[in-house]
Amino acid sequence: MWQYPVMPSTIRMPNCALALVVTCGAMLMLAGCGSQPTAAEPSREAGNLGTRVCLVNKTTLNASVVFTTKDTAQEGAFPPGTQLCGEGTFGLGPDVAGEVIWTTPSWTTKFSASNVWVGNPEATVFESLGGGKKMCLSKGFQINESMTGDNGVVQMNVIRLADGQWKEFEVVFSSSANPSADGSRGMLQGYRPCTEKSPPTS
Repeated sequence: MWQYPVMPSTIRMPNCALALVVTCGAMLMLAGCGSQPTAAEPSREAGNLGTRVCLVNKTTLNASVVFTTKDTAQEGAFPPGTQLCGEGTFGLGPDVAGEVIWTTPSWTTKFSASNVWVGNPEATVFESLGGGKKMCLSKGFQINESMTGDNGVVQMNVIRLADGQWKEFEVVFSSSANPSADGSRGMLQGYRPCTEKSPPTS
């Protein structure tokens, strides 16, 4: 009976050897199904940890805080010396988000944070300029890593703290290190235009 020709480089196995290879391969695949996550796998830890953001007012200005995305949060008046925190756990979009509404001068600082599925937990602080242009402080943070921005009235420092029950971020508002001459918001130092990677929450 005619058969397909065997190329010189082809290695042929007896049927019993082939069966042994297939059986061993199947056992290895089954063993792999029960393996534990490694450090190289997604940092979200299978969704076990949400994100908490604490806002600290070290300025002399009054403001109020609203958390637009959260599981639980402290909201309301945000006078000097106050700390307000909110936490959330969501599969899509930010885990926690909200806004700080300043009164005199009047403007809004928005923020969001999330324990993303791949990479370091992320946080974003952003403000709007004239013409609807939005400027962001945004990145994935390692523990104890920080990022600072200044709008001529208030300086904002975003830092990722050590993990606890959540992935922890703190946003500290203090007096501007380079105050504007007229007391109003000026150029946003340390900020960059918001991108699709760091979109505003609204």
